Amino acid sequence: MKTAVITDIHGNREALKRILEDIESRGIKRIICLGDIVAKGIHNHDCVQLVKEKCDIAIAGNCDEYFSRDALKAESGRERKLIEAYQATMEKEDIEWLASLPYCHEESINGRLVRMFHAGPDSLSNDESNTLYASPNKRFRMFEAGRYTISKETADIVIFGHVHIQTMTRLYNRTLICCGSVGNPLDIIRNPEKDGSVSNTAEAQYLIMEDHAGTQTFSFVQVPYDIEKELIEGKDFFEYEQLSYELRNAAYRRNEKIRAILTRDGISFDQI
Repeated sequence: MKTAVITDIHGNREALKRILEDIESRGIKRIICLGDIVAKGIHNHDCVQLVKEKCDIAIAGNCDEYFSRDALKAESGRERKLIEAYQATMEKEDIEWLASLPYCHEESINGRLVRMFHAGPDSLSNDESNTLYASPNKRFRMFEAGRYTISKETADIVIFGHVHIQTMTRLYNRTLICCGSVGNPLDIIRNPEKDGSVSNTAEAQYLIMEDHAGTQTFSFVQVPYDIEKELIEGKDFFEYEQLSYELRNAAYRRNEKIRAILTRDGISFDQI
């Protein structure tokens, strides 16, 4: 049985369509979405509709939860305006559906507990235990049960999104996998003198999980898509400059946040 696991679409219709075409071409019948279907991008309504139509299971990401909130209950005027601006790119039914999404999915494969969530067992916007450079003890938290998990067991395999970087790590006889990002792939370790081609990163990404006669395989996939075609309708989009920067450069728009995370994890930002 093959399963495609997608995440972090972020309103990128062109990337999602190319991913879905690639999944279909491989004969994969089951798709799981790990959230952040909306926000950042332009085509939020279309992406919600495609996920509802094509995915067998969908769970919530931090952006899905945040932008399906009641804007009138926002803590500040700025927050209210941001929520209202993104909700204007969706239909009422989209917002209601996003608000109804569960936070976690679990299944057993070959006797192993596979747990899937967007960012962490306790937080939809976790950046403590799921980063590439967190300590082993911090990363072990990703396997433990938490606020959003279904069972109270420690998982054997955890699959997540949120950090937008494809990576697989083995620790404590367990497997930790980030699927990357369909619509907003990033690389945070950057240096103009060392960087390869941006095209190595700025492609739509997903994971294939295959179970065949007791043998388990995890495969990363990158699919080229037309970034400029995705952006062409968004010249008047209120976050167009930030969006176009991220898609074209595969770099996060908030450099100060990346600096803080890397510094916390013991990496000198000035020496990378």
